[in-house]
Amino acid sequence: MSIQGMQHKTVRIALSFFGSLAILFSFSPSPSFASDTLAPFTLNQLLQEALAKNPELSAAKNRWEASKFRISQASTLEDPMIGADVEGIPRGTADLGRYMDIEYMISQAIPFPGKLSLKGKIATQEAKMSYETYRGVEQKLISDVKSAFEKLYLLDRSVEVIEHHKNIVEQFSKSAEIRYTSGMSTQQDILKAHVELAKLTNALLTLRQERETAVARLNSLLNRPVHSPLEITVEEGKRPLTTDWGTLEKLTLSNRPDLLAGEIEIQKQKSSTTLAKMGYLPDFFTRVEARQFDGESRIREYDTFLGVNLPIWFWGKQRAEVKEKQAMVSEAEGAYTTMKNRVFFEVKESLVRVETKERLVQLYQTAVLPQAEEALHASQVGYETGKVDFLNLLDADRSLREFELEYYQAVSDYHIALADLERAVGVSLVKSASSSTGGDSSAKEK
Repeated sequence: MSIQGMQHKTVRIALSFFGSLAILFSFSPSPSFASDTLAPFTLNQLLQEALAKNPELSAAKNRWEASKFRISQASTLEDPMIGADVEGIPRGTADLGRYMDIEYMISQAIPFPGKLSLKGKIATQEAKMSYETYRGVEQKLISDVKSAFEKLYLLDRSVEVIEHHKNIVEQFSKSAEIRYTSGMSTQQDILKAHVELAKLTNALLTLRQERETAVARLNSLLNRPVHSPLEITVEEGKRPLTTDWGTLEKLTLSNRPDLLAGEIEIQKQKSSTTLAKMGYLPDFFTRVEARQFDGESRIREYDTFLGVNLPIWFWGKQRAEVKEKQAMVSEAEGAYTTMKNRVFFEVKESLVRVETKERLVQLYQTAVLPQAEEALHASQVGYETGKVDFLNLLDADRSLREFELEYYQAVSDYHIALADLERAVGVSLVKSASSSTGGDSSAKEK
């Protein structure tokens, strides 16, 4: 066999190998993409579903609802006591009908005025803290859904980028085959194109597998079966209403659930201290008795009793309780200060990431991507005219592909950082915009 014939045979074997490899990857299972006919969900729709169905949020809400019922329990008198004192039963018998007289009584303990209202106030403050805990779970859920949504968005855009460049490389491959047939290039160009196609096909398979995991994560937050198919669509662009530090600081102090709960904890401990000080004051006890004598059906006598407890051991009990509550006030104030410092650090850190990612997205939009597109176009023209070799053409396409993937990564990171900033502040900070530096060209709707 001639050398030229051996070369042709080698090319056919290589093309057959890479073609089989591409077919193998193409037919790999991808269950998450079998739902192309499903109506896509917007982020707002998924958030509403998560808020309505997430079991962790539901449990937190039920704890808050339960805490509200403790208020009336704490501010209500203790149950009264009723009884009968049967007197004069002859010795040696257990016949309760042979009595001399019976005393019927009802008694009630009455705390010193103000104690019950303070207990009700403390229970109210505990219910408010439970509400802020519920809000904290809600804010975290919203942030988690947004982050999971952005992860899915990034994977979908990455698949689109890889598929687009796979089509471009297929065109390069056809062009290389034509030029090889006409003797204008070598068989190496064809082999390089098929190697690149195999890499892109493998990348698509990896991305689709990652998408299955991302869908499962989002489904778990929505309380759906993890294997349920899910498609998403982006909405209009969103940008922060403000990035002014002074404004964010005020919003954080008035909205962050952790800080609000910390403030309420201080108030609660102060109320507990006041209640402990009222322990020096006596509580009252009253009783009414009615007496019925043997052989008579009517009640002939009434007795009343009014008593108070004497807190005479105050140096070992009440005073120690007051000291304990005062120490707990100081503890709550210290914990609040520590929490406030941590929260403001979270806000600042998230704000820096938002601003950094926003500038990065702008850089890709205005400089990196346009220049990479021009470089690819110039390489295509140069290859057709024989001024650029095939490897440089593939490098230009690969560079553009990597820049596009990095751009969508930056877009996703921007929105995740924005979600983290909202969670740190404790309130939504976005508004719709027809165009957004946090968006992309298909995703400029984001």
